Amino acid sequence: SETLFENVMVPVAKALCRALFRWAHQHAAIPVPLQRAHVLRALPDVHLMMREPMSDEDAGSAVRTLARLAFRHPDALSSPDALDRGIEALKVLNTRYHSTMQSMRELREEHLRTNVKYRIGHVFKHRKFHYRGVIYGYDVRCERDAAWQSKMGVTNPDQPFYYVLPDSSDSIRLFGGTRLSKYVAEENVGELGEDERGKGITHQALVNYFEGFRERETQYKPNKRLTYEYAQDRHSDGDTSQTDADLVRL
Repeated sequence: SETLFENVMVPVAKALCRALFRWAHQHAAIPVPLQRAHVLRALPDVHLMMREPMSDEDAGSAVRTLARLAFRHPDALSSPDALDRGIEALKVLNTRYHSTMQSMRELREEHLRTNVKYRIGHVFKHRKFHYRGVIYGYDVRCERDAAWQSKMGVTNPDQPFYYVLPDSSDSIRLFGGTRLSKYVAEENVGELGEDERGKGITHQALVNYFEGFRERETQYKPNKRLTYEYAQDRHSDGDTSQTDADLVRL
C-alpha cells in the first residue's frame, strides 16, 4: 500500500541516496567519466528529469547530480524495481569504477614521489633525431625489455623515459611516415629553436591528452585525467557536497 511504501521504502531510498552522495564526495577529485549505459540502467527516465541533455561528467559529479534528481522526483522511486536498480548502481560504482579509480590514485601517489625534469605537455626537440614532440607521460626509469634497450642503444636505463607524441610533419620528413608515439630518454629531450618556440605540433592523438595550448610557454595543457594522474594540479576544487545532506535528512 501507499502507507507501507512511505514507511518502509522511502527511508530505504533516502539511505541509498546518502550512500550515493558519500560515494560522490569520496571520488569527487578523480576524473573518470560515468558511462551513459550505466546511467540509463539505473534511471531509464533520466532524460525526462533533466532540463538540458545529460553532459559527459566525471563520475563523482555525475552521481551527485543523478542522486539529487532521483530524490527530487518521487516517480523515480515508485516502480517496484527502482530500488533494485539503485542498489545495483551502487554495486557497480563500488566494484568496476572503484578499481579504476584506485588504480588512478596509486598512479598519482607514485608520481607525487617522483622528481622528473619535464612536465606533461612540454614541447621539445629530440637531441639526436631533431623531431619535435610533446610529452604525455613518463616512467621514472626505462620499462622496456633488454632486447628493446639493446636495439635502441640505451646505455643508461636508470633515468626518466618519456612517452611522446612526435610531430607528424617531422616524422614524415625524417622517418618517411607518421609515428604514433615515441619513448624518449630524458637525456635526449632537447631545446626548441628560436623560430620553433610558441608553436604547437601536429598529431592525430593530441585531443586525447590535451585541451589547450599556451603559446607563451610552448606548453600543452593536459586534460583532467593526465592532470590528476601526474599530480600537476595540487589544488582541490573545494567541497561541494555540503548541501547534499539537506536533501536526505530524515
